Amino acid sequence: MPAASGRDRVRVETGVDGLPAAAPLSGGRLFYRVRKTATGAFPLALVLIVWLAEVPAPPLSCLLIGFALIAAGVGLRIWAGGHLVKKEVLTTSGPFAHLRHPLYLGSSIIGAGFCLVSGLWWSWAALGFLAVPIYGWQIGAEERLLASRFGSAFARYYRSVPRLIPRWRPARLEGQRGRFRLSRVLANREHHWSGAIVLLAMALWAVRAF
Repeated sequence: MPAASGRDRVRVETGVDGLPAAAPLSGGRLFYRVRKTATGAFPLALVLIVWLAEVPAPPLSCLLIGFALIAAGVGLRIWAGGHLVKKEVLTTSGPFAHLRHPLYLGSSIIGAGFCLVSGLWWSWAALGFLAVPIYGWQIGAEERLLASRFGSAFARYYRSVPRLIPRWRPARLEGQRGRFRLSRVLANREHHWSGAIVLLAMALWAVRAF
């Protein structure tokens, strides 16, 4: 999909349906590193606390739902990673036809799963304390970047697809194309992150089982 034309850029400067105009992303690299670190450190910290402090296991229903949420979150991230083409085109296929940020939703679902399995009530507050400001800033920054890069195409996508709460039926957009490709999962290094989460989930299962 081509980048925004001159006319489109003028529209972007005034904002896309209330979206702030593109601006330099000060602190962008810092927030990126904080997000990547927190996303992996949070479940790792819960596993270590549960193991070292010998935290009592929650009810079996919480364990089953928690592990199911972790699996669902990993599946959503891999599905999104198989469609995402960074920088070159505006990705609107696969899960991106249901919501604009499936990767962040997947990470949030994974975090909720670890909270349930850990049995630590305060982990929910910690998850919210980390996810709301970090993901909130990152989502806003990414959408400003997409608005400046893709102009009217992103404006249509922004109007048609919700941010984090999925629409039931996929949006049908002009020029929409793309299918899941394993090569994209590998190119986006989603297998690294998802593999680490699966190992942490297995470690937490082992702590709970033995």
